Amino acid sequence: MIDEGGLAQFRRWVLEVLDLVSADHVLQAEYMRVSRVGADEIILQLDDVMYVARARLHDGSLTQDEFLLLQSVDEVICSANEFESICDEIALKESASWRELRAAARLARSELEQSWR
Repeated sequence: MIDEGGLAQFRRWVLEVLDLVSADHVLQAEYMRVSRVGADEIILQLDDVMYVARARLHDGSLTQDEFLLLQSVDEVICSANEFESICDEIALKESASWRELRAAARLARSELEQSWR
């Protein structure tokens, strides 16, 4: 049996993380300053989402299509070997990988939000 409260909380969390990942570089830099973390923390939050998403896929509370949307965002990170070296504010603004990541996160967020309504 699926815990509806826990599922709703998971979905809110996923959308919040995707909001951060897809945010403009200025907002991401502000998040980093306020939270006193590096850009890698943005990526690590997505990694946390993926870990829980795999478990939710396994227990049936996340569909294959929903998981694939999240995985498409994660694959941008996996395909960009440079993420380790672009975890500063300048890279947030100038890196093509960060632009690609933001675009993938925006698309996934839009599709998931529509699916979860």
